[in-house]
Amino acid sequence: MDVRLDNVVLRTLEKQPERCYQHVSEVKTGVNGNFLRLPDMGLIIVEFLATLFSNLI
Repeated sequence: MDVRLDNVVLRTLEKQPERCYQHVSEVKTGVNGNFLRLPDMGLIIVEFLATLFSNLI
């Protein structure tokens, strides 16, 4: 797995609220910022992280 994606996932799972993404749109921005050249994969990753994020709240 790409280290950039690791960073997005780890930030999504962060237990300290001030270090965690506060909104799914922030996850999308994090993924798109790292994977703009892979739009289909970026969308899949955003959808996965959005599902994961919504289950954590």
